[in-house]
This record gives sequence, structure tokens and C-alpha cells, in this order.
Amino acid sequence: MPRHSTVLPAVTTRALAVRWTRWQAVHYFRLSADQGFAQAQHDVGSCYSDGTGGLVQDWDMAVRLWRQAVEKGNADAQSNLGVCYAHGRSVTQNDQEAVRLWRLAVEQGHVGAWGSLGVSYLFGTGAAQDLEASVHHIRLAADQGVARAQGWLAYLYEHGMGTKRDLAEA
Repeated sequence: MPRHSTVLPAVTTRALAVRWTRWQAVHYFRLSADQGFAQAQHDVGSCYSDGTGGLVQDWDMAVRLWRQAVEKGNADAQSNLGVCYAHGRSVTQNDQEAVRLWRLAVEQGHVGAWGSLGVSYLFGTGAAQDLEASVHHIRLAADQGVARAQGWLAYLYEHGMGTKRDLAEA
């Protein structure tokens, strides 16, 4: 028997074990979410939004779980629910509510919310247009390695929006 034929079953078994472990993790997260644990509510909501962990993608369920976590002050859920309001995903589109949620998340130092709030200030969606505030929030996110924010910051420097035009910095 060729040597490689014994490797495949081991690799397949390992892959199945990893898949089972993810399912098990989601199972226990769901139990924690049902008991009101905010981070578990956020995490299970994210599994529903992505259709991962053996769950079928269900934005309504994701929004419901994120709302529960938001009520408990979970910054991750505040940021994600803000995105849902900004794009009208399983909720009525509402830029003001998105900005309100992102501000709550920013108060807790949520990096992704900094970038989202900065883009809202840039375009004046959900808040008055404020280019300086836009640069401030986008820079905070960019400095933490948020790639989307880094792209927006380069755009702001390139066009001199809220900051001095600086092609080298862009």
C-alpha cells in the first residue's frame, strides 16, 4: 500500500474534528446567549449573520441577538447593529440610529466603530458633516490597523479633506 494512502484518512479525520469543534462551540455559545450573556449573544448573532458554525444565514436572528447584547452595553453588538441600520439590513435604514450606536461603541474604544463614525462625519450621514472629526475618527481606526480606515485616510490626505493635502502621506 502506498504511503500517501494512510495520510488522507488522518487529514480527513482532523478536518472533521475541527468542524465538529466549531459546531460544539456554537452550541455552547447559544446556551450562554440564551442565559443572557452579552458577548455570547453578539457571537451567535455574528454566526447567524455570516452563516457560520453550522447555522444558516439569518439576518433577522442576528439583529435580534445583537439588540439583546446592545441592551447590555456590548460594544461589538453596538458596532454591528450600527452597520445594519446604516445599510437597512433586517431593519429600517436609519443613519441617525447607526451613528448613535457607533458613538456608544466608540465610547468603549471599539476600533471598527471609530472608522464607521468617521465615514458618517465625512459624508454627513446620520450626523452633521464634520471633516475634522472625520479625519480624527478614521485616523484612530487606521492607526489600529483597520484596513478600510487606512484607505479612507489616504483618500482624505489625497484630496485635502479635513486635513492639509499631502500626497506623500496618502
